[in-house]
Amino acid sequence: MNLPAIAAKTLQQFRNHPVYKFIFESNLSHLKQIYSPIARAKHVHKEIEKHLAENLSDPIVAKHVTCKQGCTACCHTQVSVSNDEASSLANLIKSKKVKVDIDKLALQAQSGNNATDWYKLDYKDRGCIFLNEQGSCNVYKDRPGVCRTNYSVSDPSLCSTEDGVEKPHRLLNTHPANMVLNAGYFAAKGGGALPKVLWELLCKKSDNKSKSQDNSA
Repeated sequence: MNLPAIAAKTLQQFRNHPVYKFIFESNLSHLKQIYSPIARAKHVHKEIEKHLAENLSDPIVAKHVTCKQGCTACCHTQVSVSNDEASSLANLIKSKKVKVDIDKLALQAQSGNNATDWYKLDYKDRGCIFLNEQGSCNVYKDRPGVCRTNYSVSDPSLCSTEDGVEKPHRLLNTHPANMVLNAGYFAAKGGGALPKVLWELLCKKSDNKSKSQDNSA
């Protein structure tokens, strides 16, 4: 199972913890009863936000989180998505609710799930395809779970990868939300790097459309 690194670490560390185990298993059980990929992704995001609200309601926690609007450092890293989240994002693109640079997506997708190849790309080429010129996310309400759970509590300069290197920095512990995220990946039967999974899904949909048109001709 190709899980996001931080979420995978949480699962390995707390899988047998009674509270975290319950969060994981109860969410997975519920997700298995939802047949729409987009609906599953929405449920995961809703549950993640519920747990994060508890974390961020603590004034001490809020004080030490260094993530601010307009900071796009993490938007240049190799973001992971579940297959369900990719379906949701692909739907936004196909329905023309959001416009993206397809050529840029194709370039990013060539890195696959390989982080080393990803950081060989120029910094500007690594910018998320959903990032606008104002430094805001064009799909904020539908952004991936990892974009929701990763909160830095280190100096913001440590988040930068302009030199192509990921630096050690501390993230807020969001274990309950991470367990929900893990459940989402299991229900979606995996995932991977956003550009790779999204590109493959868009190409698949385009191929299916072409075949459908050929059959009706």
